[in-house]
Amino acid sequence: MNTLPVEIIDNIIPFITYSIPSFAGLASISPSWQYAIERRTFSSLYTTSVDFKTWGHAVAARRAFLRNLDYTIILPRVGERAQLHQVFTAAVNELLRVLGGGDNGRPMSLSLGGRGDGSSGSHKRRQTKLLPHGYAKYISGDADTLPVVRRVTYLSVWCINPAYWRISLRVAVDLARQMPQLRSIFIEGTVEPKDLRRKGGVPYREDRLGLAEALVEADYLSGLRDCTSVSLELKDRDPELIYTRRKTFVFPDCTNGLGYDPLSAALRMWSHNLVSLNLEGGFDDSVFWPRSAEKSAKTPEFLWPRLKTLHVELGLLTPEGGWYFDPTPARAWTEYYKFHSIPNDDTLQPLFESWAKALECMPALEIATILFRVEIEEREIASDMRVEDWMVSFQAPNIVLDPRQHPYERNLSAGELSSSRLIFRNVGSWRPRKSIMSRLYRMRKNRFPDVDAIDLAVNMFEEVRETRVLYKGRPGLRLGP
Repeated sequence: MNTLPVEIIDNIIPFITYSIPSFAGLASISPSWQYAIERRTFSSLYTTSVDFKTWGHAVAARRAFLRNLDYTIILPRVGERAQLHQVFTAAVNELLRVLGGGDNGRPMSLSLGGRGDGSSGSHKRRQTKLLPHGYAKYISGDADTLPVVRRVTYLSVWCINPAYWRISLRVAVDLARQMPQLRSIFIEGTVEPKDLRRKGGVPYREDRLGLAEALVEADYLSGLRDCTSVSLELKDRDPELIYTRRKTFVFPDCTNGLGYDPLSAALRMWSHNLVSLNLEGGFDDSVFWPRSAEKSAKTPEFLWPRLKTLHVELGLLTPEGGWYFDPTPARAWTEYYKFHSIPNDDTLQPLFESWAKALECMPALEIATILFRVEIEEREIASDMRVEDWMVSFQAPNIVLDPRQHPYERNLSAGELSSSRLIFRNVGSWRPRKSIMSRLYRMRKNRFPDVDAIDLAVNMFEEVRETRVLYKGRPGLRLGP
């Protein structure tokens, strides 16, 4: 046993684990077995900040084995606000201290979230004030004072916890600043009804503004040259499909009187160094192109030299509290609710104009999508409403999407797939105005002069209802993106 190579032991362990409840005891067979067992045990861990206090020293001694760590910070439900922030700050510092100490080892992924302490009984709630709903964030010092962790290349921060406190969105940026080898960031938040009702939506607005300010303070994480992929999802429990149906609902204005949404503008600035960007939530046209109200707006020749994938899924509401879609004509069964499915040109046309300007400054772009989830009436079957993708998408030549999510692509010919394409899905007769379509036409003509350009109209049944050829590419070699 002492002479078995670790590689052979690694192949033996999976067969043994089927027949014994725990293989931890196998670590006592020999040093080689101990190394193999510990490497397997500590390669992927799920733990909480409470458990970490007990056995964090064991992780510290074996941090080189870590490949994936899911870390949940337990936040108190009772006590004072200062106590919450102190618990959160201490838990983050301890985690980064353990991960950053000693030999940094090979790359790893870190997933961080938070939830309320389930141990708080009813007797404690009678004696101590229950903490109100809100956000946990750092309370002392600068983000730069946190320990540096060079091993983490993938960071996901789950700012979700409907019941009590949850992590502020800006925490993801504060953490990323201390991870110089980071390659990818995933942030998921929620839009809670109580956030929108309390004090005119102050918690919701402050959380958005906090993320924007964190990006500005970090110079849009421009120092993370290897971080090329960002995903920010703020659409979970998006209010437009729950509460905005009610005729009395009013969405809070998140622009703070600036004339543009600070978060949208900050995300645009962040995207200049990226290769892939996925955004889901409530944003305005400044997420694509600066508005005149932005004092720091710059327009160099190529704003996005590396960006290949741009996916933006928007809510029906604008950050100013307006609508991208107008109400559907009233019917008997919509007496108490209002459905929004009619395109509003006052908000949609500026959005697509900014999108078209941005696309002209993305020389490496392969696919760009604007998508809404809209309740569309299907007249061909019955007078019923279905939530469908209302989508406009640009695809460079020879870029093929997953046919499981985009079945209509199965029916496209090789010639169509090798063309530059604009796809209009479930948009009916709506189109961007002529000047915007002309800008999109010029962009495709300049980038792909030797390739055909086509527009496709796709319905909710994934059927291509219309194919329009804008121009035929010059004879000769067909160029890819």
